[in-house]
Amino acid sequence: MSSFNATWLKQFKGFENYSDEQAEAVVATLKELATIACRHIQNTS
Repeated sequence: MSSFNATWLKQFKGFENYSDEQAEAVVATLKELATIACRHIQNTS
């Protein structure tokens, strides 16, 4: 289970007042970007 969720994100300055839905959307986007970055690094190393 991932510890990156709405509760985690809302601990950071600027995200405190996000709704759970907004925070979950941001976390999903961050996970997608991390996957893209990791694949890129793996394919170019």
